Amino acid sequence: HQDCAFDVGCPANYDSHAFWVGIVSDSEITVEEISSQASLRSDVVNSWVADVAERESSADTTWLFSYGSMPDSVVTTLGQPWSQRCDTRSGATHRIGISLIGKE
Repeated sequence: HQDCAFDVGCPANYDSHAFWVGIVSDSEITVEEISSQASLRSDVVNSWVADVAERESSADTTWLFSYGSMPDSVVTTLGQPWSQRCDTRSGATHRIGISLIGKE
């Protein structure tokens, strides 16, 4: 559990991190309909971040896996509408969502 607080698992132990969240389909209509309804409210994101910070402040309350903190820009992005297109070059697969590294 290298570089993790309280000797629990954390993102530093794994080579996978979320960098894009969204809807994928071979139907452009389906992607547009579902993504227009799929988002997280910013108050819910902020509440979750606060809950995780409180829980992970002590070895007695931390979970088995520590999520750690997120940059403010990611917290803001998570609370925005899913509107970023990321279709394949061939146009066969359509994606609409949010990039968590788009501003990095």
